[in-house]
Amino acid sequence: MTQFLPKNDHIKTIVSVLLLLAVLQGYTQSKCIVSGTITDGFGVPIQHASVSLNNKIVKTDARGAFRLENLPPGNCQVVVTVIGYATYSKHLLLEGHHRLEVRLTKLHKLLSEITVSGDSKTEALQKTAYKPAVVDIKGLQSKPTPVLDILAQVPGVKVRQGGGLGSGINMMIGGAAGKAITTFLDDIPLNLLGNGFALNNISGALIEQIEIYKGTVPVHLGADALGGAINIKSRTNIKNYIDASYTYGSFHTHQAASSFKTSWGKKADQFLTGGLFFNHSDNNYKMHDVDIVVDDMYNTRKGTARRFHDKYTSYSGRLQYGFTGLQWADEIKISAAVSKVHKQWQHGLTAFAPWGGVTSRNHEFNSAVSWKKSKADQWHASIIAGYNSFDISFVDTSSYSFYWDGVKTRNSTRGESGFYSNGRTPHITTSNVFGRIYLEYFVNNRHKLAFTSLNIYEQVQGEDTAGIVSFKSNLYATPQKLTKIFNGISLESKFLNNRLINIASVKHYYAQSDVAILKTDNSVGDYINREQSIPGWGNVVKYRIMPKLSVYAGYEYAVRLPDKDELFGDGLNIAPNGNLVAENSHNINIGWQWENDRKLFATLSGYYRKTENQIFLSPVTRNMSTYLNLLGTKTFGVEASVSVKPVEPLLMYINGTYQKPTLSNADIYGKVEPRYEGTRIPNIPFFFVNAGGGYTFKNIFLPSAQLHLEYYGSYVREFFLSWESDGLSSTKARVPEQLIHNAVITWSTIGNRYNIGLECRNLSNELAFDNYSVQKAGRSFYIKLRYFLQ
Repeated sequence: MTQFLPKNDHIKTIVSVLLLLAVLQGYTQSKCIVSGTITDGFGVPIQHASVSLNNKIVKTDARGAFRLENLPPGNCQVVVTVIGYATYSKHLLLEGHHRLEVRLTKLHKLLSEITVSGDSKTEALQKTAYKPAVVDIKGLQSKPTPVLDILAQVPGVKVRQGGGLGSGINMMIGGAAGKAITTFLDDIPLNLLGNGFALNNISGALIEQIEIYKGTVPVHLGADALGGAINIKSRTNIKNYIDASYTYGSFHTHQAASSFKTSWGKKADQFLTGGLFFNHSDNNYKMHDVDIVVDDMYNTRKGTARRFHDKYTSYSGRLQYGFTGLQWADEIKISAAVSKVHKQWQHGLTAFAPWGGVTSRNHEFNSAVSWKKSKADQWHASIIAGYNSFDISFVDTSSYSFYWDGVKTRNSTRGESGFYSNGRTPHITTSNVFGRIYLEYFVNNRHKLAFTSLNIYEQVQGEDTAGIVSFKSNLYATPQKLTKIFNGISLESKFLNNRLINIASVKHYYAQSDVAILKTDNSVGDYINREQSIPGWGNVVKYRIMPKLSVYAGYEYAVRLPDKDELFGDGLNIAPNGNLVAENSHNINIGWQWENDRKLFATLSGYYRKTENQIFLSPVTRNMSTYLNLLGTKTFGVEASVSVKPVEPLLMYINGTYQKPTLSNADIYGKVEPRYEGTRIPNIPFFFVNAGGGYTFKNIFLPSAQLHLEYYGSYVREFFLSWESDGLSSTKARVPEQLIHNAVITWSTIGNRYNIGLECRNLSNELAFDNYSVQKAGRSFYIKLRYFLQ
């Protein structure tokens, strides 16, 4: 056909075709991609490593993955940098899609001539708009200090415990308390896992870090937390290790923990982790100013006696087996755990009178399967599903009443926990199934969408042979059921070169319950069927004014649905209440933080909570309680913290909290009268301070060995146990002012292989009190021996 074209047109056509082919070839060749993963020497993913190539820089995600697109073909240099690791550099000839698997070498000493960039996982979390407090446990695992005492040193956090090891706890975070705080273990709400993995029982050997959210809670946690959340992360940062420890201390306390992880396969793509844990304490510490029998007529005087029926023993074991780096899964894991808890009960909610024959036993089984898959900087998905079963049995058939010195008198009826004719022997089986889906989609480098759905079904059934005489029928004959569904979606946006971060969220809460009615005459009535469907929403924003100064603010309309313990009771001293409705709260947080080259860190924040239908544990009789809805409370609070590190081996900190929770509306049951409106809620600390510091000596006794000295203390101002508007201030029951000192010494060899920890709690032997003025232990001593091999 070209024969009909002039000569010049021949040339023009050939040139045009050649140019078009060159353009097409250049266009197709420009579609070069470099992706891969960054891990440490053990194959553990490294988050927030900087990967630079041709003036383009990206950060690795939580899976250590990265992706660079639309790169020009040809020679280039890829550089990977992150704090604490040697810089990686490699020459590449780009053609098409190039994949890198980089393992970085950890630096034992950072050299001044090496320039590195990137954030640690802890620092990255603290820089989000939610700004959680993050506790890195791996540096604390050699101390005998319990996990609860470590949490109690965090600004704005108050841990209240009704006794010694294994006793009930009440967490307070940013004006919220008790069940308003939801705790998670690896994205699973702890209340689904039973007592074996409760916060007062979990071993630090399992934990890598703990995140504490105040007021506003991110969607990815996926649960109905009213005023805060605690997110516990299991160890994943080490590829292969063995960790064994034993602690012995006062009151015949023994705690043993052993955990391990091993990986195998050509790419170490299979792993097995596990652990065995044991806790025991007699909890036989002294109780002061209690009734002691002085004669055969059972006359008493005030004196000192040891707790005599408060032994606590727990056993637990956990195994996880999984694969990593599969084509269809970044990680897939199967988990199973068993636990057994045996507890003697010294008293009920208050320590008004001791018990001498009430015991409980728990047998628990947990199982779960999880799957994760992601594409760097594009999307991430995870699914987890599980089944849990718990058997708990109480024995309360003693026909005696006890005094604090162990003297007993015979009663005409049986049972110490309430007024029952034949006592109680509830044997309750609780089972639950749950499923959680989390999806994350990166719209672009400025916007990210996240969606979470958590579905839970729980069922409670059992028998109470002895209690039938009092209740006229079996309270647990017909299964009592609870279904809860949470759905949430959030949009995270970054502006002004990432100086402004905003996260908007919408949530929905649904619950359906069938609960038995316990009448005033202790007989069992009809079942209450209740359905609740409530929306929630929130927004948090953080703005970095200067590199070292940031301000933040957040609002959330939060909802918390009643849980199974509040609805069904505990089978012993907490009665069921199927009339409970969800509590809701308007939560506002504001504050600022300053960080100066990691030597000075200071925060100041304020919060306001306006809560309706607040669920409150209220005593009904001396030994029986039930959960009720208060119509309304308001809480205003401020908290401040300063930590300073003037030189490398020395760290000091102090933080304080003031809060004022008041009743805004009385309850519908008449338990709380309208005359208390505007009055401070009783039995809640309103001013408390934590302070401490530590100093590390190098090369002590052995080369590269370290000796660490630490002090931490707490102050709580006195507060009333009853409404402050009632009676004379001089005669009202109160929890007295207390100042508690603690000291810790730890010694460790290179690599933390051998460790010895010594701790003295309540150094000055002060009288210590907590929930409902229950006395806590005086001065006590603990030693911990630990062996760690990596």
